[in-house]
Amino acid sequence: MIHWARKKAGRNAAIYGICTDSYEWAFAHIDNKSRYTRRFLHWMHGQEQEIIAQVNKIVDQAAVLAATATRRSSQSGRSVSELTHCRVSDVDDEMGDSDEPDD
Repeated sequence: MIHWARKKAGRNAAIYGICTDSYEWAFAHIDNKSRYTRRFLHWMHGQEQEIIAQVNKIVDQAAVLAATATRRSSQSGRSVSELTHCRVSDVDDEMGDSDEPDD
């Protein structure tokens, strides 16, 4: 959903994901052309440096994207959600299970 919304808004649509139990690591990536790749690494099988490199790559990309988003929103004043009318919200909030007090 986020990939689609960014793509529709003409923004960088790349998505990165990580799932880990601290030993087994699964990395996922959807690129701007909607191609999906996965990579599985294991900390105890001598792949520590590859895991660290993948995490660093994702953090670096997030920093670039955040800087770009900040510049773009200050110029246009419109977020991806506003441009695409696509809103992502917390499931708990939608179901009324939020820890936030009701107004």
